[in-house]
Amino acid sequence: WSRCALDVSQWPDLTNAPAYIGVDTSTTRDLTSVVCVIPHGGRYYVDHHSFVCRQTYQFREKQNAQKYSAFERAGRLTVHDGDSVT
Repeated sequence: WSRCALDVSQWPDLTNAPAYIGVDTSTTRDLTSVVCVIPHGGRYYVDHHSFVCRQTYQFREKQNAQKYSAFERAGRLTVHDGDSVT
């Protein structure tokens, strides 16, 4: 996977390329996520962002081996105050 990693700033010009967007919604105990996949030149360019409410963030930080704080620091996770993602 690490060999496939390419920062968005290193992507080629994808203007007018078809893009496929996926959304996975949540209520209170899960992530809401948005992903974009752009096939171009025999490769797939993928970017994503997730959202979570603070209550779930704090719960999952204690439960999960993969800490949500790492995603937040990387700019891949937005934490909302409250008990739902709205």
